Amino acid sequence: MSLLPVFIVPQTSLTTSQFTDQTGLYNPSSNPGGWGGGVNPDYASVTAAVLSAYVPSTSTFLPTSAVFSIDLFSDFGYPLSGLSFSLDSTDFGLSAGVSIPIGEYDWTLSITYDFGGEGTASATYNVIYFAKTTCCLDKAWAALGSCGCTDKKTQEKKLNILLGFAELNQIPSAITCNNFTAGINALTIANDTCNNSGCKPCRDC
Repeated sequence: MSLLPVFIVPQTSLTTSQFTDQTGLYNPSSNPGGWGGGVNPDYASVTAAVLSAYVPSTSTFLPTSAVFSIDLFSDFGYPLSGLSFSLDSTDFGLSAGVSIPIGEYDWTLSITYDFGGEGTASATYNVIYFAKTTCCLDKAWAALGSCGCTDKKTQEKKLNILLGFAELNQIPSAITCNNFTAGINALTIANDTCNNSGCKPCRDC
């Protein structure tokens, strides 16, 4: 059996995500693709590890052909120095403190190792980031609430914002079901809802 990496990179805040290796240790029956065990490469045998993703489009939120890469081996000491690391805006090629763009991120982990000869292992993880849209809707809702307005137009905006939240709530289920088309559709509706609801507070997201 060969090494079969498993990992996740969920978004944890507007400006951060968390890389976590979930491969586990080798077990002949329950985890034959795990690390070590004298059968598969162990942490110390890794010579390179790169995490990469396609940059999502700012209009369709789908992955583009542009790729950015994070050197987990050199910059974080993965896997020997740890299996979980926080990634911030700068790791995405952005300025510090800038929100991570919303959209679908198709991640690839590529590992090179020297275990009785050089070898490679890779895995993928797809996810949709939407923290910035959540922030926008939160701030828009707070702004409408603080104005004390009860006119029809304000009530319509509130209903639209609630619709936006409802759409965002569908995204985790869509990801779990591997239905990224539905997830991106929900994100698009939520983002349009925010843009059409006068979300000026979103400038702070």
